[in-house]
Amino acid sequence: MDIYKKLVCFVCIVAVCIVADLRAESGYGVIVPQAITNDVEWMAVANALMAKYPDTKLFVYAETPFDVLDDLKVQDPRYMALVLPPKMIDTMTVATMHRLSRQLDDDPYGDALWGIITGYSASDAMRIVKATEPLKIRSGFGTTGFSTDAMVNVLNISDSKRGDVFTKEDGGEGVKSEHDSRSAKGLTYLLQNYWHDKNPELFVTSGHATQYNLEMSWGQGLITCHSNSFYALRRDQINGFARFLSGVIFKGSEQDVADYVKKCNAPVLELSESPKVWVGAGNCLLGDVKKSRNTMAITALSAGGFNQLVGYTVTTWFGRMGWGTLGKFQSAQHVTLAEAFFMSNQALLEESGRRYPGLLKLNVDPVGKFFDKVNGPEFAKQAGDAGITKFDKDALGLLHDRDTVAFYGDPRWEARMPGEASIHIVQKRVANGLELHIRTTEKFKADSGFDLIFSASLPCKSVPQVEGGSSLSGADGWNLLLTDDFLLVKSSDLQPSENRIVTIHLKK
Repeated sequence: MDIYKKLVCFVCIVAVCIVADLRAESGYGVIVPQAITNDVEWMAVANALMAKYPDTKLFVYAETPFDVLDDLKVQDPRYMALVLPPKMIDTMTVATMHRLSRQLDDDPYGDALWGIITGYSASDAMRIVKATEPLKIRSGFGTTGFSTDAMVNVLNISDSKRGDVFTKEDGGEGVKSEHDSRSAKGLTYLLQNYWHDKNPELFVTSGHATQYNLEMSWGQGLITCHSNSFYALRRDQINGFARFLSGVIFKGSEQDVADYVKKCNAPVLELSESPKVWVGAGNCLLGDVKKSRNTMAITALSAGGFNQLVGYTVTTWFGRMGWGTLGKFQSAQHVTLAEAFFMSNQALLEESGRRYPGLLKLNVDPVGKFFDKVNGPEFAKQAGDAGITKFDKDALGLLHDRDTVAFYGDPRWEARMPGEASIHIVQKRVANGLELHIRTTEKFKADSGFDLIFSASLPCKSVPQVEGGSSLSGADGWNLLLTDDFLLVKSSDLQPSENRIVTIHLKK
C-alpha cells in the first residue's frame, strides 16, 4: 500500500472558489515539436487549442521543450500544453514538463499548470481540445476509497476487504454488499454493467496495474487494452494473462495481449465519449505511454472518452503525488483536477525544501531502476555537492514522486467534484498588490488550510517567501508559502462564517 494513501482521508484542504476576474492575463503556451509541424492532422489539434483560448501562443522546439524556455519566460503563461502523438511520449517527456514548468522564473516552484494532449489518433486528441463545458462530477467508479457523499451514482470495489462492494444509485443511500471472492467470474462484470448503465464520470483507482492492464481489487478480474479498445477479463483468466508479467512489470508484447484477448473471447467494454476523468492515485505505470498508442492511458483518452488522466509513469511505493492529488481534488470541492495536480506537486516541493535543504537541487531521471540510481556513486556525488549526506525514506520518496506522475489533457478545462465550497476567494488587483476577499461558510473548519493559484503571476520574481518579495496584512500567524504564482496555506485563524480581506503587498 502506498504510504500516503493512509493520509488521504485526513487531508484538510478547504474548498476554494476562484473568481476568474484575472483570467484575461493568464496566458496559454501551446508547445509542439518541429517534427509534427508538417503533420496536418496533429497541427490541426494545436491550432484548435490556440483558437479555443484567445491568449495563446505557439512554441515550436527542435529537440526538447527546453529549447523554447526563454520564449516561454517572456510570455509567462499560466497554462502550458504539449501536443504530441503517442509515439513521441515516454517517462522523460513527463519529467521534462514537470521541470520546464518550474523554470519560468527563479524560484524552485511550479509556474504553470501543464498537460500533455494526445490520443490514439489526432481526432481523439481533437475531441479533448474541443471540450468546453465544465464537468461537475456526479458518478464515480473506484478500486479504492474516494469521496462519494455528494455523488448520485457510485460503484466502489473495496481494496480493504476482499469481496466488499459499495453502490449508490440515483442519489439514494449507499449500500454495501459482499460478493463471492472465489467465483471464477470475479467482479469485472460489475464494472462492465455499471459503465454501460451509469456512464461514470470519474475513475479513482489503485492496486496492480501496468501500461497494459488494470486489476480489480484483490485480483477479481482485470481490464486490458489493444487497438483502441478496453477488454474485460474474468478472475479465472488472470493466471493466463499473468505470464506476461514479472512482478509488477509487463514483460510481454502488445501482440501477446491481442492474442490472449482473442483466445479468451473477452468482451469489449462499451464506452461513451461523454467527458470523464481518471485519477490513478496508487497504480504503477498507468500513466506510462511507452511511445505506444496501445496502452491504458492512450486507450482511456481515446475510446474511453476520458478528457484528463493522472497516473504514475513508474512503479509507485511512496505515493505522495498520486494520493496527494486525489486528496486535494476530493477535499477541495471547487478545485479542478488540474489545479489539484499542480498544488499537490507544489506541496511536495515545499515539504522537500523545508525538511531536506538541498533536495530540490537533485533530479533523478525516471529511466531505469530508481534505487539502483540513488545508490550509485554519481548520485552520491551530486547529493554531496547539494549538502545532503544521508537520505531517509521520506527524502527518497519525495524525490521519487516529484517528476514521475503524468497529467494528460487540457489543464485549463475544468473537472470538479460535486458539493458546495466552504471558502470563497475573489482576487482583486490593487495598487502595488493583490486583495483576497475571503468568505467562509458555516461548514468551514477552523484552523484549516487552503490553496490559491493566482490567475496571473504576481510581478515579484525574487524569493518565494513572504519576507522576500512581499508582505501580507490580515494573515497574522498563518502557516503558509507565498510565491508569485500561488498561495499555499497550511493553517490559518479563519473561522466559520467569516468575511476577511487579506492583502498581498508587493515590494518593489
